[in-house]
Amino acid sequence: MAEEREFPLNRAAFFFGAAIFLFLMTIPVFAGGKSDDWADSVKKNYPDSEYISAVGSGKDRASAESDAKLALSQILGESISAEQVTMQYADSTGREEGMISSVVNEKAVFEHITGIVIKENYVDKKTKTYYALAVLNRKESGDYYFAKANEASLHINDLVSKAKKLRGKVDSLSYLNEAIDISEDTEYNVNLLSVISPAQGRIVRAAYQSPQSLRTVRAELASAVTVSVAVQGDSDGRIRSAFVSALRDKGVTVVDSGGTYIIDADISFEHADVADPQHIFVRYILNAPMTEIVSGNTVVPYTLAGREGHVTESQAKNRAVIKMSGTIKTEYLR
Repeated sequence: MAEEREFPLNRAAFFFGAAIFLFLMTIPVFAGGKSDDWADSVKKNYPDSEYISAVGSGKDRASAESDAKLALSQILGESISAEQVTMQYADSTGREEGMISSVVNEKAVFEHITGIVIKENYVDKKTKTYYALAVLNRKESGDYYFAKANEASLHINDLVSKAKKLRGKVDSLSYLNEAIDISEDTEYNVNLLSVISPAQGRIVRAAYQSPQSLRTVRAELASAVTVSVAVQGDSDGRIRSAFVSALRDKGVTVVDSGGTYIIDADISFEHADVADPQHIFVRYILNAPMTEIVSGNTVVPYTLAGREGHVTESQAKNRAVIKMSGTIKTEYLR
């Protein structure tokens, strides 16, 4: 039985010559005779300027076609990785940028890419090996991803515009968070477009706001939001400290007084009847709405409730405070 052909990845080749990598990945080594004619026709009928193509092999037609699609996905995956790293270097300004993965899962590419089709098949009768050609039409796929990226870019720009009009308001952060989510979802498509159709990719990138750039905008707008924090029933200040930590992690400015907003929180504890003779349980409730001082409107409702147990009531309450503090630090304004 013929051995299935492998197409090894070569990341460095993309950094120094994508064309060399594509050539090595897409052209299998054929025995003499008609297989050479088929290989020549593939290069002629599907030129690199119009198509991204790859040849796969296997013991039957189905496995050859699957191998071809995987080989094409590997080409795209490696190209996207190179594109990401290139953009990371280009965007660097000396400060810490968000880490961009340099590894793209080819299986994920295969599952999400639009436009990969099998165009031709060939059987080498001497070796009883099947070959298949997978192609991606640059123009058709480029137009598809160009439209998707443009639509997302317009939505992002609209959200950023709304956020900037609400400078100093907590709602500005909600708009920016939504814009960042959309940008992160779109980043893959933009990188893919830059590989499939570099000219269209450059057009999109000129107007596209990346997640990194949007996080910079969010940080600037967050600093304009001023919040004070007061917590009733917080005997040792740990709950207030947790809110302050969460707010500062989001870039919000915490003030002692005179802010635009106030978190006016209240904690209550009560005994909880639990059939456990070894432990005492308490039920806790934290109500911590963020209120706009001028209007009195609640802009961020926030409540935590639960129960904790220990051998004494004071230790049970301590466990409850630890639980609430951890939740606030990791979840508030997420």
